[in-house]
Amino acid sequence: MDVTVAQRSLAGLPGVVDVHDLHVWTLTSGMNMASGHLSVACAADVAPVMRAAHVLLAHEFEVTHATLQVEPKDSGFVCTPCPSSPATAAGCTREGAEAERAKDAQPGS
Repeated sequence: MDVTVAQRSLAGLPGVVDVHDLHVWTLTSGMNMASGHLSVACAADVAPVMRAAHVLLAHEFEVTHATLQVEPKDSGFVCTPCPSSPATAAGCTREGAEAERAKDAQPGS
């Protein structure tokens, strides 16, 4: 399975603005699993987004068990990518995320 294609497909769902930390693996023969984070537009209704994501993963990628975390785009939540994440390869680093959290923790910010 091409995880990049799955990530793009999920990002194309109505209400989804970003997909990151998507991991896919086979637990046992015929049992594909996934976990990931979906950033959604603040006005998005989460239930239809989750339903559409699960249907897409099952029908298009044969992933029958997925744990998806939904994050409102403008929530201020900073997700730290793992070292092997495409976000890290694109220049988003753990240090950058930690600096952003430290800046937010300063008094008066």
